[in-house]
This record gives sequence, structure tokens and C-alpha cells, in this order.
Amino acid sequence: MALGVGSPSWATNDRWQVLDTHFGDASQGLDGLERFLSTWQTWRTTAKTPPRLFYTALLPLSPPAEALAQRLAVLPPALHPLGQQLFESWKGLLPGVHRLVFENDALHLTLCIGPGLEHLAGLDTAMNQIVWAAAGPAVHEPAFDEQAPKQLARLSQPGTLLAVEHPTTELLARLATAGFKATQDLSTGAAWRGVYAPHWPVRNTLRGHAGARRLRVVVVGGGLSGSAVAYSLAQRGCQVEVVDAAEQPAAGASGLPVGLVAPHVSPDDSALSRITRAGVASTLPRLAGLLQAGQDWAHSGVLEHRLEG
Repeated sequence: MALGVGSPSWATNDRWQVLDTHFGDASQGLDGLERFLSTWQTWRTTAKTPPRLFYTALLPLSPPAEALAQRLAVLPPALHPLGQQLFESWKGLLPGVHRLVFENDALHLTLCIGPGLEHLAGLDTAMNQIVWAAAGPAVHEPAFDEQAPKQLARLSQPGTLLAVEHPTTELLARLATAGFKATQDLSTGAAWRGVYAPHWPVRNTLRGHAGARRLRVVVVGGGLSGSAVAYSLAQRGCQVEVVDAAEQPAAGASGLPVGLVAPHVSPDDSALSRITRAGVASTLPRLAGLLQAGQDWAHSGVLEHRLEG
């Protein structure tokens, strides 16, 4: 099902937030892949688009590399270059939340792998557009159809667009109760499009992006950590001032001539292992964008060397 991006509000926002409740897995066809890549392509090729695109997707399991490659191979040829970029970033995604960054940090794909209802409850950002595809997480979670409309309403703001494929009468009734109003034919058995337009006052308790508030932030220290924090905050719209004793960045411990970035490894895949693995995954595209491969940085190929045994 196409998202139908390109509405009038698409061109006037400084950022666009999309939620896809069914990105799929190897057993369900990975239909969300084409939706995401098509949205990415539209965002790149349309004259007036938001400067930043955030795409959040729910999927019960991460597909193996072979299944992902097979699905990408049958996509329209125009999507193949973007699909290759996605394939190169899609590595080691265990259950949890993973963010893949493209287009010089302007496009974020957040993959929520695991029970969909749990991830919906953990999201706290208002969406501009939501797509609910057929055979979604309800296949794995019988309560999804019943409970999701309230969660989607919580993540919506007046004017949030909703697309539902093959809805049932019961689902449409739940959506109406939650505050969604049809913008086209209400009949079931076909794609349904609506908008969040509750007839009651909406109390917004969601987290707004920093740019909307123009936060002023002072970062103490201009080493690797301080510089990374300052950059990330600036990318989110904050006004950042870096305070350091030296006149140049990385004058302290970060000024060493060489560094090694490696994930922590543990038998139980502890929180430290997961967060360092995510950190390395985020660092690699940043290195590729800022430094010269083979000259300033390179893959070592070594994860861990155990002496005992």
C-alpha cells in the first residue's frame, strides 16, 4: 500500500514523521520495505519536501540477510540504489530498537523489532502519517487490532494522516472511537484513508523536537564525546555552545594519534554489549561521511581475542 506522501502539509513541515505498523518479516513478505524505499525516493525527488524525514517501523522479527536480499532484488529498478544502502546498514539487528541513518543524517529509519504493542507504548513522538497494512502484527498479537487504535491516537496530532489496508467493520469502529475520521469511502475490504480529527480537546503529552523549542545547551568539553553530543544536539535544532580549556577540539585524551572502536562482547548479550554494538553501527556511517576510508580509518576485522583455552 502506497503512503501517498505529497499532501499539502508534507511540503510545509520542517520534518515529517511516519509510523508503519507492519514493516513485515521474512514470513510476511517485507512489504514495508517497498513502502519505506518509495517514501525515501519521493522525498529525494520531490521539489518541496521536509528537510528531515523520520520513518518508524514495527516488525516482529528481523529477516535474515538472504531474505532481505531476495526481497530487495525484486523491487522496481529505481529503488535498487536505495535498497543497496539499506542492505549495507542492516546488520546484527536483534530484538530491540535500532536507528539507521542516511542522507547525511537527514533521514532516520527506526526499526522496532519485537512485540508491536510494547513498542507502540514506548513511542513518545507525534506522527504526521501512519500506515496500517494488512496482516500486520495482529498475526503475532491477537490483541493488536483491539488495543492499537488508542495507542495510534496517543501518537497523533490533529491532522495526522492514517492509511489502513483492508480494515474490518470492528476496526473502523475502534478508529472512530479513538478520534479518526474518514477522508474517503468508509467501506471495508479496501484501502481506507482518514485523519485524526477528534471532536474533543487534545491534550498533548508527547515529546516535541528540540528545534520547536530552540533549546540553548552548553556542552563542557570538546573531545570526541563532547563534539559528538554538540553535533547531535545541533542537528536536532538546539543552539549549542561548546566550552573547552583548549582553543582546538580534541586537545586532551581525544588527541591521541590512533583509536580503536569495538563492541563489547558477552555470552548473555548484556546491555553493555548491545549499546556498544549500536554505537559502532552508528559510528561507521559517520566515519564514511566525514573521513577518507583507507587513510583516516579502516575496518580491522577483529572483534575479540581470547587467550584462555
